[in-house]
Amino acid sequence: MKMRMNFAGFSWAVSFGALATLASLSMEKANLSRFEIGLHGSAYYFSIALGSIFMTKLIRSMGNITMIVGLLGAAMSVVLFAFANSSYEWLLLRMINGFCAAMALVPLETLVYQNAGSLEKAKVFGLFELCLSAGVGIGGSFAPLLESIQSGTGYILFGLFPLFGVMALHGIKIKIENASELEVISFGDIKKMYLWFSTAFTQGFLEGGLLSYLGLMIIGMGYATNQVSIVFGSMFAGVICSMLFITRLADSIGHKRVLLLTHVLSLFCLLLMGFTESLTVIIVFIFVVGLTCGGQYAVALASLGMQVDSIKQPSANSAYLTLNCAGSVAGPMVMGLLGSGGLFGSIFIIGSIPIFILLLVWFVNICCYKNKVVVKA
Repeated sequence: MKMRMNFAGFSWAVSFGALATLASLSMEKANLSRFEIGLHGSAYYFSIALGSIFMTKLIRSMGNITMIVGLLGAAMSVVLFAFANSSYEWLLLRMINGFCAAMALVPLETLVYQNAGSLEKAKVFGLFELCLSAGVGIGGSFAPLLESIQSGTGYILFGLFPLFGVMALHGIKIKIENASELEVISFGDIKKMYLWFSTAFTQGFLEGGLLSYLGLMIIGMGYATNQVSIVFGSMFAGVICSMLFITRLADSIGHKRVLLLTHVLSLFCLLLMGFTESLTVIIVFIFVVGLTCGGQYAVALASLGMQVDSIKQPSANSAYLTLNCAGSVAGPMVMGLLGSGGLFGSIFIIGSIPIFILLLVWFVNICCYKNKVVVKA
């Protein structure tokens, strides 16, 4: 059963990876500006965040059908992209694709958590995220090759992949617990679990910013395009390793300890990279950043599930995804506005700021809690 859910996630991710790569190429060929291309990307993440807000109501009324409709909508919107030929049509399809992504991911993540063993939540989420990463990599790597051979084939063939996910989930017996009684998570709940929700934002902020500007920064240092590939390869190698090892470590020694360790290590590496232009140093430390940040999504989401009732879990997952997407929108925007040639304009330094703030708030809360305990004693 877990394999079927992981495969459904993989099938969605293949289409996402294909669209993410091909959409930019198509818009660039149509002479859209970098700003317009970036706007389309931001609209996609905004649409996921918007869709996540409605997921509790949709799951309450539709149950498991929600993710089936999401997968079907994701497939259709990618295939139709091949036949669109204007900026407005592309923008509309990206937004539909983003809304459908929320419909597919939130119920899937909820089912993955609810059917994981009590002592292996992070590990199971890590395997699910690994399947997503593999799908994005396959779709993003091979779709442009097909598109270069025959226009439209990359969109159509890789866009249809979510249909395999629909077939895998067809007739699935397990259902989301208490789907008809789901409640919306309150702002007070979010404040109590700020650590996990803040991690969603910082992880998205760094991911969105690095994916947008890391290649440009490496080229700006005077390195060649093939060296950019090595840097990205090192980062994604770290992400893959994190799904295999960091999540298992979290289940063994504690989620909060591992989350603290990953935040500290990523902050340390980002600050060091801000002070160097050595490609070797960047390759080594970007691997560690991929290793630490890659596992944070799975570990924080698993931890979140342990602290909410089952009737609030889909809503909590939706809020988590919303904040992650908000970070993915804010990261490129802030790095684009503040980035410059100086040290404090480094994307690594800018990317470290939200992490530093989170650790500072975490430290202050720990100190305040200890003081309260001492006073009560």
